[in-house]
Amino acid sequence: MTGQRHNPLRRRAKGGAAGANHRDALGVIVRRLRKERGWTLAEAGRRCGLSISTLSKVENSLLSLTFDNLLKLAKGFDLAVGDLFAPGGIVAARETTALTRRGGGKVHETANYAHEYVCTDLPHRRMIPLVSRIKARTIEDFGPLIRHAGEEYIHVLEGTVDIVIEGKEPQRLRAGDSFYFNSAVGHAILAVGAGDGLILSVLWPGDRPAPPADGPVQARRPRKTG
Repeated sequence: MTGQRHNPLRRRAKGGAAGANHRDALGVIVRRLRKERGWTLAEAGRRCGLSISTLSKVENSLLSLTFDNLLKLAKGFDLAVGDLFAPGGIVAARETTALTRRGGGKVHETANYAHEYVCTDLPHRRMIPLVSRIKARTIEDFGPLIRHAGEEYIHVLEGTVDIVIEGKEPQRLRAGDSFYFNSAVGHAILAVGAGDGLILSVLWPGDRPAPPADGPVQARRPRKTG
């Protein structure tokens, strides 16, 4: 197939240099933000709801945060999540538009997802747009369901994915399908089949705290269809 669009989220070798570079960029930004505020690691951890050990690993590029912990980090610094990936710092508040060319987003990779944050130049956005490659294929691989305040819209760009929502039957989505849900409820997105799933997500962080979880949430297994 010719004319295939460039995708910075195509599968990389585990622990590859590209993933490390994105961790480096976030670590540098977090350390700068903390130093600008005159905070110790302990103070930053208290404000962000993260342990000193976790913040230290982030600053030293030893850890990639999951999205729920990125939300905690951003809230602690009074920023939008996208501001953590803004190149060259946060632009003036008078800016009203942001443009990301193909392949120009900021990639943040975790065990389950490779997220490309787009349009990060606009400060304090009410929505968080990102393009994500889905890596996990089973609930066992994924681990405990994720939960964070807000709401989330998903549109499948490539492949097939299962949307797992706590207490509900999983939904199988194919390219062109969409799904909207309350992200304070435990959830996971799993790739189906041989290829990776690629999705567009738009998140609204909201102001509702995620409900407490007493332990790992048991999700229903996706049913085989088609």
